[in-house]
Amino acid sequence: MAVIIREAKEVDVLPIQHFIAKAGFQTNETNTNWELFHLAINDNENIVACVALEPITEKDTMIRTLILDSNEVNGSFLLRMLETAFQLATKQGADTVYLVAAHADEVLLSLGFQKVDPSEIPKEIQELPNVPDHTLSPLTIFRKSVIVDN
Repeated sequence: MAVIIREAKEVDVLPIQHFIAKAGFQTNETNTNWELFHLAINDNENIVACVALEPITEKDTMIRTLILDSNEVNGSFLLRMLETAFQLATKQGADTVYLVAAHADEVLLSLGFQKVDPSEIPKEIQELPNVPDHTLSPLTIFRKSVIVDN
């Protein structure tokens, strides 16, 4: 099965909402803005994964709504999706990419992400919907920065 990753289009709004709901997540302002999304589409034109890249500041982006259909793609696809999300964010001008995760320390650390100390979380991220709750839960905020060669 071939899977392509592409930018979402306006016609994808309803399929994105259904995909998110099917995964058991509630829709909110971030995951209803189709312009933030990139979709992984299979040969049958079905969404098998999605990710939203939300710009936080001019140089910071947050990976949001990363969802995979485990019946369609495997764990290694998660790695591909995370790397692709990081590359897309940097292509859009981000120097640092953040994400919130639980139980993914090893995977994220192996991809170059680092845990963010709660005292170092930018206020723009703390003010995002749902993020303040994460700082009080077992979820961790991670970041990965672009490496600049001098």
